[in-house]
Amino acid sequence: GVQTCALPIFRIIRIILPDDTSDISILNFAFALNESTRNEDVVSRIGRLEFIVLLRLNQNISDKSTDIIRRISEIYSGNYLFSTALINGGIDSVKALERLDQSLFKRSTNPI
Repeated sequence: GVQTCALPIFRIIRIILPDDTSDISILNFAFALNESTRNEDVVSRIGRLEFIVLLRLNQNISDKSTDIIRRISEIYSGNYLFSTALINGGIDSVKALERLDQSLFKRSTNPI
């Protein structure tokens, strides 16, 4: 018989820093964000002030998005916007970003 393979599930986190963030602060944040995530996570800067973190979820890797957001609040003392969404491996990147836009942004220095 034909086996169906379940698509991988991801949590995507979008972080937007304030407009007045200096270039050196952005770079420091980028390095710290990369250090705050796991090896299997993907961190990407998609704009001057905007970052995306992609977390793959499965039975062996639990949803660590709360931990990552907590770490972000520890490494960055200013306000920032973030949103999260669950997506599957069949969704394209534009649809994933649209889903993030539809979710409510939260502004906080201590989101947890």
